[in-house]
Amino acid sequence: MKKKKVLVVVRSLKIGGMEKVAINLCDALAELGHEAHLLSFKKSSSAIVPSNSNVHLHQIDIDRINRLTGIGFLYDLLIRIPLNLLIRKSGFIWRGYYTAPIFRWYLRVLENRYGKFDKIIVRGQGTFENLWRIHDQRVIICLENVINLNPETWKGRFFASALYHGKNIVCVSNGVQDNFISFAKKVGITAAKLNVISNPMPIEQIRTLAQEGEQNIPVEPYIINVARLVPQKNHRLLLKAYAQSGISEQLVIVGSGPLKSELECFAKELGIEQRVTFTGELLNPYPWMKHARLFVLSSKIEGLGIVLIESLACGTAVVSVDCPGGIRDVLVDEQKEFISEMTEQALAKMIQKGVSRSLPIQEKWLTKFEAKSIASAFII
Repeated sequence: MKKKKVLVVVRSLKIGGMEKVAINLCDALAELGHEAHLLSFKKSSSAIVPSNSNVHLHQIDIDRINRLTGIGFLYDLLIRIPLNLLIRKSGFIWRGYYTAPIFRWYLRVLENRYGKFDKIIVRGQGTFENLWRIHDQRVIICLENVINLNPETWKGRFFASALYHGKNIVCVSNGVQDNFISFAKKVGITAAKLNVISNPMPIEQIRTLAQEGEQNIPVEPYIINVARLVPQKNHRLLLKAYAQSGISEQLVIVGSGPLKSELECFAKELGIEQRVTFTGELLNPYPWMKHARLFVLSSKIEGLGIVLIESLACGTAVVSVDCPGGIRDVLVDEQKEFISEMTEQALAKMIQKGVSRSLPIQEKWLTKFEAKSIASAFII
């Protein structure tokens, strides 16, 4: 296969699922011998970086560059106050009028130094919201989740047309693709190209990281959830189901977010605060996942559910609510028996079942997500 130059673009490199996926993709491309570049639009105090030293890492603060022009600073104020109040959540539309030209300029800078890119892969909703005015056949938009727009409103149709119409779109799961097709019909848009390429997962690297020592792992048996503490992850449902399950295992919740204090108070209301541990954000959660009795996913939506794949790679069985998105791409064969309805009663029973019945993990459930084969699919 001819070696390609590939630019992967993300909004930031904070610790998060989408950011890890972008890094996994770059690492896999570099391992395959392609020239991989990773561009971030923001700096982060908790940044993660590629493990492959051959990946070229770039950073450009587009918003700061715009504000430094003076006129851009005034325009930014206009976006944040009157325009965003007039049309709620429309900031990305107006930002696109300066983010796109700045991105084009920086792309020329990179290509003057490294040569023309064969593919430009844009990952994350916030990233391609910034680049909605970029019309380049090399650009691939990765749709990481189901679309959260109302097709019945003019605003939903307007935003959808700006973001998706005429673009090359890759969905991370069949569920996300089905959602896009249904949504596109309702709003009257079409993608230039549409297909499914799952998220690349470095299975062996996860297993290696899972072997690292971690002094704070509980000695007592526990079940685990790893997710940002935000409404989408539905931790209130998890806490209620755990309380109702009556299992003896502790519950460990790994992650940080704005709901931390609220969830700690809710655990206290349920009378389970002594049995629930909030660890905060961990750079390497895999040892915790490896030693858990069971992984539990309670999300309202999951584009794919990479934490399920990570848990299986660590050797830990999973249960999940049946949320929109791609969990059924992951939980196949016998694992389908461990998908519950999205109610506290159903999830409580499934937690009981998951703890009492050990399901042997089959390698074939993981090989289809192997990073190199996924990376190859992007550059065909």
